[in-house]
Amino acid sequence: MLARALEARVPVAWITDDKAYGQAKYLKVRSEQCHTGYVSATKVNDLLITTAGGGTRADERIAGLPARVWRRLSVGHGAHGPREDD
Repeated sequence: MLARALEARVPVAWITDDKAYGQAKYLKVRSEQCHTGYVSATKVNDLLITTAGGGTRADERIAGLPARVWRRLSVGHGAHGPREDD
């Protein structure tokens, strides 16, 4: 569905995915090929590459942020209890 929308040049400013698709590298690659921004779930040990060419692990980048810019939010109650994301 996403590929068809992008190929049809549907105006898209950015794409987001969840934990299920956050590890699907093809979504990130496709977004970059179409020059579309994206927000994606990722693992703490994934390497985040910057446009300047450097890269750091997600958990290392997060550790460098001030506590005031990071919040844990409830995303509802799931079958196994509260679901919270950072």
